[in-house]
Amino acid sequence: MEKMQYVSILFEVAIAMMGIMLGGFKDKAYGWGIAFTYIIYVIYDTAKVLDMTMPDFLPVVFFLATMSMLWAVWRLILDLPNPKHAPEPVTPHHIADDVQKAEEI
Repeated sequence: MEKMQYVSILFEVAIAMMGIMLGGFKDKAYGWGIAFTYIIYVIYDTAKVLDMTMPDFLPVVFFLATMSMLWAVWRLILDLPNPKHAPEPVTPHHIADDVQKAEEI
């Protein structure tokens, strides 16, 4: 079971790094929220594996992590394209119609 905890921490580190990449390289604000949340998880899980005492303010830190992820997901939703306003895909059929209309002019 302990090996699974180490693997979980590695996954959390990877997710935090991906969040940093989203925030820094892709200029996606929600990446920073993801990174912040998973850095907190890494610190907590590492302290738990090493049998370190947990600080009294831990519930506040987890509340901040939850709010950070809520904000990140909200920003992600806002960044998604709206399918109602998405342009119609171009297909060979559409190209043939455009060519025919151009020939009629």
